[in-house]
Amino acid sequence: DGPCPKICQFSDTVHAGNIEDFRNCTVLEGSLTILDSTFNGFQQIWNNFTFGPRYPAMDPDRLEVFTTLKEVTGYINIQAHNPRFTNLKAFRNLEVIGGRHLTEYFSALYIVKTSLESLNLKSLYKIRSGSVAILENNDLCYAENISWQKIMKSQSHNTLLQNNKAPEICHKEKHVCDPQCSVEGCWGPGNELCLSCKNFMAETECVESCDPVKGLYKSEEDRTCMKCDRECKVTCTGSGPGKCVKCKHVKDGPFCVTECPNTKYNNTFGECQDCHRNCVGGCKGPANNIGVMGCNSCDKAIINKELEVVQCPHESECCPEGYFYEWVGPEG
Repeated sequence: DGPCPKICQFSDTVHAGNIEDFRNCTVLEGSLTILDSTFNGFQQIWNNFTFGPRYPAMDPDRLEVFTTLKEVTGYINIQAHNPRFTNLKAFRNLEVIGGRHLTEYFSALYIVKTSLESLNLKSLYKIRSGSVAILENNDLCYAENISWQKIMKSQSHNTLLQNNKAPEICHKEKHVCDPQCSVEGCWGPGNELCLSCKNFMAETECVESCDPVKGLYKSEEDRTCMKCDRECKVTCTGSGPGKCVKCKHVKDGPFCVTECPNTKYNNTFGECQDCHRNCVGGCKGPANNIGVMGCNSCDKAIINKELEVVQCPHESECCPEGYFYEWVGPEG
């Protein structure tokens, strides 16, 4: 389920020179820092005042290497402003921030003076230790309404959210949680970024009901909708291709399938019917001959004067009276 585990070690600033080191990482032993220099590039200067490498500017899209990341054992420190850096969707699969090491304000998550408009940390469910400080992000909505205490496991640390985008402006611009989100808040716009659902959850979406018209049915689990099998034509009564009300393609016995198996044909009612027992390699209809309504091939065939196959006898049957047996190979 997902990428193979890969532990990476890092505690520095992300930039164009090291971004590829994070590819396929699932656990980061250390901490992450994203600054203006991450996107703008910078000249490395060592402690002895000599010049190191010059790192070029980096497009925020390159942060997508973090999509496999599920845990950071230290902290995440973000202080970067870039017109294309508007959310943290690159960290959409991040589940845990450990907080073994903390940054300013004893923070495990520190987001200050960024260009972020939403957080989009939709998989984050645990901050083991440390506080959350989200300050002076002039474009950031949604963060104020998140139930951080549900995520933070340390009783000795608090949240500090100040001077972000005013809630009344966020509301006026409709940068608010989807109506299907619960009072626990959301990570950003839409019904897939809720911390929890007000009514029902269908895969990753929060929905009002398990509407059959939308191809949903209510599972045995509380407040959960399941999607009908992909072979169903929208509606179903339960799980699997045998619970469809109608089939999208054809029906083989009780099951909806993409196409009939080789030993059957699709009749005019969208149902799979058995080919004649003498057919070889499938058929297009019930007839015991080779043609548009018969077999694709035969082991033995009765051929008329026009060299048309009028019947496919079983291979164990003898030729009827008035016929003689001759082996005929494929044309050409």
